[in-house]
Amino acid sequence: ELRTAEALMLGADGEFDLNGSKMRCVRLSVFFGYGPQAEKPARYGIVAGLAEARLCITVECLVEELDVVVKPLPKLITAPGIAGAADMGEKGILLVIDVTGMQDSVNKGRQTAPA
Repeated sequence: ELRTAEALMLGADGEFDLNGSKMRCVRLSVFFGYGPQAEKPARYGIVAGLAEARLCITVECLVEELDVVVKPLPKLITAPGIAGAADMGEKGILLVIDVTGMQDSVNKGRQTAPA
């Protein structure tokens, strides 16, 4: 859980300092094109990846942790940041985040951004 000061300092996309180690940070809503909600600062940061390839994904809330079987999306559907889907029965379909794909997209944006 992010402290209020940390959450307010996070932009839509930037760097986050965790125990003296900086890592790339992206707000999940911004990555998927929804934009941040000013009245709802990011409250949770999910750190994924290893060593220098870590990414902090910030979200407004966490619902639950699940063990699922991920089925790939058909080749006709290309969705950057989506690894596949899981059938949750009566709860519907759950889209599963592709952290590696998100890292690649965020890093490409960082490399092509003007200085």
